[in-house]
This record gives sequence, structure tokens and C-alpha cells, in this order.
Amino acid sequence: LDRVRSGMPRPAGAGDDVAVVEDEDVARGLCAEATRFCADLVVLGTLGLTGVQRAASGSIAGEVLRRCERPVLVVRAPRP
Repeated sequence: LDRVRSGMPRPAGAGDDVAVVEDEDVARGLCAEATRFCADLVVLGTLGLTGVQRAASGSIAGEVLRRCERPVLVVRAPRP
């Protein structure tokens, strides 16, 4: 996160907030925190799993995309 932050221009007055989500339903907890913070943007990483792999592990990013009231950006991790 620090590496990404250092490479991004920051408008005056812009900040970032960090929260620990301790909700059993992670997507619900993330959406609630984003709403509480009045987040301008929620950024999530994903492994980009498909099919059986995704069905077995679920998709928090997908749930957040469907449920969150704030804008969401999902970034796919680079393949090794």
C-alpha cells in the first residue's frame, strides 16, 4: 500500500483511512465501513479466479461490487 501511495499524486486535503473489519460477513463489513467513512472509492484486489475455483472460495470482491453503496474499483493481481 505504501508503494502504491507513493506513486500517486495527492490533491490537497486528500487522505486515506484504514479500518479493521471484524464482521463475519466481510463484504457487509467493508460496505458498512465505506459508508461510515463516506469513502470516495473502495479499492479491492482480486486473484481473478473463475469457474470451480471461484465457486469453492467465494468472491468477496464480487459481493462488495453488488452490495456497496460507494464506488468500487476491483484490481486483478498480475499473473506470475
